[in-house]
Amino acid sequence: MQAIKSWVHDVLLLRHPRPDVPPGHCYGQWDVPAVQPLDPVLAEVLARLPVLNDRPAVHLFSSPLQRAQALAQPLAGALGWPLHLDPRWQELSFGAWEGRAWADIPRHESDIWAADVHHRAPPGGETQAQLRARVHAALTERCRAPGLTLGVSHAGPIRCAVAVALGLPADQVPDVALDFGHLTWLRWHGGDWPRWQVQTLNR
Repeated sequence: MQAIKSWVHDVLLLRHPRPDVPPGHCYGQWDVPAVQPLDPVLAEVLARLPVLNDRPAVHLFSSPLQRAQALAQPLAGALGWPLHLDPRWQELSFGAWEGRAWADIPRHESDIWAADVHHRAPPGGETQAQLRARVHAALTERCRAPGLTLGVSHAGPIRCAVAVALGLPADQVPDVALDFGHLTWLRWHGGDWPRWQVQTLNR
């Protein structure tokens, strides 16, 4: 009997620390810094990570936005892993709305967008379908072989990754709570019976 070919690839996704954004403002790819100090955040994140020793093909990535790198850079130093910047894990682009107060965005624009965020984009921005497509591509690329991927990203991309793992329809993304600095752990079982498993959500 032929041996069953199978492998496991774990994808650990951390939401960035709290951003330094005025209350009520729109930020997606608006490149704002994280709120300081970050040492306590790093310590909490390291405590949340599962045991990572002896895992093959470790890959550490970060969204290039500075609020994500604020955690990813010291995390790379603490773990001794090289860091890769991957723009596919950036937050949804809000285009012309970036950095504006939500109250200042015309309601006729925001209401039309909010009614169908999957197919409609803010002016100059992107749709949720575009966000999910780039996240799906990034996940597929990493999970072709056994190993471990650890990344720092944003609520939107992480929710899209969870939607992929749960096998939700292409136009559905779960509105799950994702706290700053918290961990979501997805596991890909590759091989003859490929499947995703959600190990931890917002830990």
